[in-house]
Amino acid sequence: MIKINSKKISVQIIERVQNGEIFTYLVIKNMCDVPLEGNWRLYSSMGLTPISSEKSISKTALEGRYGYISPNKNWRKLAQGEEFKIQIENWLLSGMKLLSRQGFYLTELKDGKELLLGEPFLEEPLLAPLTGPRMGAKVLERKTQESRELSQKNPHPIIIPTPKKVKYSKEIIQIDGIKIETNLSHEEKKTVNQLIRSFGADEGSYCLDIKKNSKLEYDYQLETRAGTASLEARSFKGIVWGLHTLRQILSNQDGLELPLIKIIDSCTLEYRGLMIDLARHFHGPKQIKKIVESMSSYKMNKLQLGISNDEGWRLQILSIPELTNIGSIRSHQQFNKFGNRRALSPAWGDSHFDTGGFFTHDEFVDLLKFSKLRGVEIILEINLPGHSNAILRSLENSNWQLTDQEDRSEHTSAQGYKKNIINVGCEDTYRFLQTVVREIKDLYDQAKVEFKAIHLGGDEVPVGAWLESPICHSLDTWDSKWDITNLKDRSKAREALMQHFSQRAVETISEIATNASIGFWHEMANYGEKEIKNCYTTVWLTNEDRSEELLKIEVNQRPFIICNSSYYYLDMPYCMAPDEPGLPWASYVDTEDIYKFNPFTSWEMSEEMRVLAIGLQAQLWSETVTTSKQMDYYLFPRLISFAERAWNPGCSSKDWGLFLEAIRDRELDWLKALQISYRPMKSDASLKSNK
Repeated sequence: MIKINSKKISVQIIERVQNGEIFTYLVIKNMCDVPLEGNWRLYSSMGLTPISSEKSISKTALEGRYGYISPNKNWRKLAQGEEFKIQIENWLLSGMKLLSRQGFYLTELKDGKELLLGEPFLEEPLLAPLTGPRMGAKVLERKTQESRELSQKNPHPIIIPTPKKVKYSKEIIQIDGIKIETNLSHEEKKTVNQLIRSFGADEGSYCLDIKKNSKLEYDYQLETRAGTASLEARSFKGIVWGLHTLRQILSNQDGLELPLIKIIDSCTLEYRGLMIDLARHFHGPKQIKKIVESMSSYKMNKLQLGISNDEGWRLQILSIPELTNIGSIRSHQQFNKFGNRRALSPAWGDSHFDTGGFFTHDEFVDLLKFSKLRGVEIILEINLPGHSNAILRSLENSNWQLTDQEDRSEHTSAQGYKKNIINVGCEDTYRFLQTVVREIKDLYDQAKVEFKAIHLGGDEVPVGAWLESPICHSLDTWDSKWDITNLKDRSKAREALMQHFSQRAVETISEIATNASIGFWHEMANYGEKEIKNCYTTVWLTNEDRSEELLKIEVNQRPFIICNSSYYYLDMPYCMAPDEPGLPWASYVDTEDIYKFNPFTSWEMSEEMRVLAIGLQAQLWSETVTTSKQMDYYLFPRLISFAERAWNPGCSSKDWGLFLEAIRDRELDWLKALQISYRPMKSDASLKSNK
């Protein structure tokens, strides 16, 4: 029998509009020299589900969204040149032209074995024009003023983010270059010189005097005069911020021109962050350093790196090598010839081949040093107790007891995983956390960077977890009178167990790093009491939400960070176009939307609660981010608007025209210099269909 040629099996997504509703179909076409009989499987890692009325094809779910479709007894073999169309329930990524891997591959069943054939030929999708949002996403309403006309040239440079106090002079001087005078350390001085040269200023006679002053009332103060300039800051990160302000007022188009200006500046919010999910798709040191550099350019100071989730573990832990030996790899070949696990299952866009990566100790220490010199703090996120599939699969043949083998609880996560929850009653859960965090702190110590914070996730723990676990039933927190068939008792049990985890996790970390802050997603706000110290909450709730979690935050007086999913989830599409990348479950959000959004009016929060808000954070979940170029595209130029709002939370919609002009005329060139593949501003600015 002639082997099937996978490249002669084509796969195509087609959308059709019927009665105003979009229907999605998968078309399989056979161009092989032999019929396509009923012995094949088409794998997908992104939730390919035929409708229930489909009689010839069946779906087998394996793990999460990963699984395959295959012919059943009703299948009629497909002759050469024939095609078969299947209506599917959902296709989350049908419009993803920027997604390089669609996650399809074929296998053939022969002589009781499954043979890997490889990827089919992927036809360009035929997408329906969008007249409404996908996936229930909302189209943001712009209630602010129309953008001003750009015909009037602003006489002064627009600084991003906007400084607190600026005193302009009409005078502009010509300089031949910049000479640094400072008593900074060697590494700090080296960083300063690198920055100055990256601005296009060679060494010259114009003197820039730089000094630290811990008693300074503001973060930094910059003053340019006829013969010299001065930059004073409370810390080195303030010096870096002041230098980037200098970059924006320095013109080198027709020789170096410098306006005489005095700037006094300070942040409003201490936390101005970005979260990057590295677990779904890994991005290495070079890319993350580039993002750190760009964050520093706009005075952002916190980078939360998600190193663990269901789909991967991304930091080397020498004391638990399985985490990266197994947990950093995804592949169709999950087991070696001896039947031992070597990789996780494919996920979100993965094909059959090995994919993955992780930070080694040396790479992470280097990143910490690099980020410190740019004023950016690295905060690692280890997601527990849910989203732990990578941990559990990596350690399933080890001596770690992270689950209760007698647990008969049934539950499914939001992403379709059935066994991705670490047991909060197992002592090894906290021994594992202790082992990992201790090694992480050692890395911070090696880099001579203070270990200030860690994030423990806590989101999307399925209802029903641990309710039938004998180990959990043996805990002091468990009430033997609870009837888990009773909804009220189930709720009490869940709260008690999550409370137990929260308390134990915080105690474990505090023993290693006494002063470290511990972050959780807002789902954990219900399960941490007021007396638990050093905790903060990351809140992704939208402007319509007024949930129990928010009320708990206010009652417990817990500091929180706003990362509103409608505006600050940067894996959302920029606009409502069928081929625009992103997962539009929350919204479509462009650069202007973020600029005009005032986060402090979104919940109509009380003054007492507003005081608890310590900052803003943009989020980049990486399900659809498979390359560095895609990451750049999602982040920029939107992150520039976010940085403005994080520095100045109040809405300044009347200034959008000037802000846009500054991005186009100056900041895009800076992004190019940083080798950032940003989304073109022309299309971004012209897509005003939502107005």
